[in-house]
Amino acid sequence: RTFVTSMKSTNSSEDVYEGEWCDPYYWAHYDWDCERPIENPLLSPKNTYCTLLEEVPGMSKDSMALELGCSFGRFSFGLAEKAGFVIGLDFGFRFIMDARKIMKEKHLEYFLREQGEIKTKRNIDLSNVVRDNVDFIVGDALNPPFRSVYFDFVAALNIIDDVPSPEELLRKI
Repeated sequence: RTFVTSMKSTNSSEDVYEGEWCDPYYWAHYDWDCERPIENPLLSPKNTYCTLLEEVPGMSKDSMALELGCSFGRFSFGLAEKAGFVIGLDFGFRFIMDARKIMKEKHLEYFLREQGEIKTKRNIDLSNVVRDNVDFIVGDALNPPFRSVYFDFVAALNIIDDVPSPEELLRKI
């Protein structure tokens, strides 16, 4: 089973995932309340992830899942609630290091920009989100570092518009 969607609106080959740029990304993936009503659920990746996870058919504790383009690992942790083991793969070293740090520390601290230079320090307890049956690795979605490993479920939620050949990615998964 494969579920593919894209949540980015721009295409960038630059590694811009450093410093303050990550802060709103943390908010969108980990700090947004899934219960919070919003006019357009696609405005929040976390809200969308929560909805998608409710709709994963056939996932069980015997399942092995792969998330391509896992970023900071939010969807991978969600998959791990239903699957036996999950691998989150991303080309971004910073993403993988942050996902591993979140998994180890079970919390996230960052600064949310409110307006202009006004920022609020956020400290989010993620002990109810983080799972131990996940591993995060740096790798290329078009050339994954796996040999004849079968995944019951492959997710590519945040990557389809970031690879040089979306058609090739779809063929491989």
